[in-house]
This record gives sequence, C-alpha cells and structure tokens, in this order.
Amino acid sequence: MIQAIATTARQIADMETDLAARRLAGRPTRLVEIRIATTRQALAHLIEVAHEGDLPAAEIEAAAQGWDAEPEPATVDDLVVATVGRLAAGAGDWVHMVRLRTALPQVPRAGLDDVLRRLERASRVVIAPESAQWCATADELAAAIRIGGQDKHLVCVE
Repeated sequence: MIQAIATTARQIADMETDLAARRLAGRPTRLVEIRIATTRQALAHLIEVAHEGDLPAAEIEAAAQGWDAEPEPATVDDLVVATVGRLAAGAGDWVHMVRLRTALPQVPRAGLDDVLRRLERASRVVIAPESAQWCATADELAAAIRIGGQDKHLVCVE
C-alpha cells in the first residue's frame, strides 16, 4: 500500500510537469488536467484506506510527500523559478543550466530560453556565465543560454 501511495504521488508530480510543458508549448492540456484530477482522487482514496488499516501514519505521510500541497505553479515562469529553487543547494545558490534543462525535459529548449530571458528581465532570476569554463563539462557548455552575445551557464533565484 505504501509503495502504491508513493508511486501515485510521483505520477501526479510528473503529470503536473507535463501540464506546465504543454502550456508553454501551446499544446492542449484538458486531458492532462483530467488525468491529474482523477489520479489525485485515487491517491486520496489510497491514503484513506491506508489510514483505516494498520499502517503507521508517518509512513503514509512520507510516501505521499506533499501530494495534497498546492498544485504545481500555474505558469511556466513560476514552474521554472520553483525548479531552480528546488535544485539549488540553498537560497541564492547557483544552478547549472544543464541541471535545469534536465529537470524540465518536456519543456522545449527554445521555450525555456524565452522563459529564462523573461524572468531575468523581470528580476526574478539572475543568469551568469561560468567563470571557470575551462573546468566545465561539454554538457554544461552546451546547455548555456546566449544572452547579450555571451553564453551563460548558471541561474539562481535571489
């Protein structure tokens, strides 16, 4: 039962990421929204059944890990800011662009670049070049965003 709760909670998180990517790409979202709502109902039922059984409440809560928290950010801008914040080791810490792109695989590169530029103009993120490019990996260099004629490899939320 605990495994089913954890798996279902992860499925919801994945579907919410897909929903944000579809919104960014201008693709239809209605079916994904329905799937999320239905899966949330199923998860609520699983948790209810688990609480009625002999399973420890702490294990149930750990498996669900915030499934009933606020839904994923409504806009892709908010999703990107939240993802950078989640990936950062601490507040104001830098995240390599390659990690951000990897964390949002369903967001097209051009779309993510547009969002990042918009967020930087709005002062919601800071984007900077890697100062030690000689030690950057090929993937880190390839993931850079070009802004103002310069490749930038790092992003942070202040």
